[in-house]
Amino acid sequence: MKDGVIADFSVCEKMLQYFINKVHENSFLQPSPRVLICVPCKSTQVERRAIRESALGAGAREVFLIEEPMAAAIGAGLPVEEAR
Repeated sequence: MKDGVIADFSVCEKMLQYFINKVHENSFLQPSPRVLICVPCKSTQVERRAIRESALGAGAREVFLIEEPMAAAIGAGLPVEEAR
């Protein structure tokens, strides 16, 4: 990690693969989860694409990216779906 952004995407892929396998270690089927990843607001499109590709390479079926403030608001239980 450097400035909140992943610096080594091959290590990122291995880490995600480990977590996916850890969650599904008692499953008989090959895991193919949908993954939600929180990204910094200032991350570039290139960085976001690399994160998405790392997750897909780790075995994710589908990858969703969410910006940190939105993830924090959802985690805090704020009504994010309501219009201002």
